[in-house]
Amino acid sequence: MFSKLDISTQLISEVYIGDKEYTIDMAFDNILRFIRLLGDEKITDANKIKIGIEILLDEKLDYDFETLIKIFKQLIAIIFDTDTEEAKDDVAYDLAGNPLPAEFQKKEKEYYSLTEDAQYIFSSFKHYYGIDLFEEQGELDWRKFKAYLNDLGSETKFSEVVKIRMMEIPADATEAEKNDIRQLKAAYALEGSQNDIENGALDLAQKQIIAQKMYDEMMRKEEENE
Repeated sequence: MFSKLDISTQLISEVYIGDKEYTIDMAFDNILRFIRLLGDEKITDANKIKIGIEILLDEKLDYDFETLIKIFKQLIAIIFDTDTEEAKDDVAYDLAGNPLPAEFQKKEKEYYSLTEDAQYIFSSFKHYYGIDLFEEQGELDWRKFKAYLNDLGSETKFSEVVKIRMMEIPADATEAEKNDIRQLKAAYALEGSQNDIENGALDLAQKQIIAQKMYDEMMRKEEENE
């Protein structure tokens, strides 16, 4: 997979689906558009898969829905870098060696959202790097964007907000200090973190795979009864 930044090689955005090569639009604003789609509760899961693939590949694919689910899962593994050996090592298994359901997997908490924190991210990039993200739309690669984001200085607004969210209330703080911290944390509280979106995308793909299998089994039984 190629979500991580490797400066010893060129950035690669091509992926093979079957025997055909496709180019993923890895511009950071396009990936953010994809992430926004994933969080849109007005759009059905099935349509998220179809529209999501079209956003990433800039074309509609003429495959059956079961194949589209597999393609979607492959794409989100690339975008969110969820198919690495390191990630596999973190998977929890039951006594039979089967992966436990998603709700039992350890999910690292994150304290930012690429959509809710867009204003802080824009101002921090401009202040720290001199990068105007509006001018970089369609140009700045998602992997470069993530590298920049991860290395923002502590004096930037984005880093300040993340620090507030991560802050724990000291046991020896006065009641006034505790109230101040609570008010700050409430002011910058998130509706959903970035890993909620990424885990949700994986769950969406998995749910659709299960639903497809159930449907196929139902159709098979109906054919047997005819």
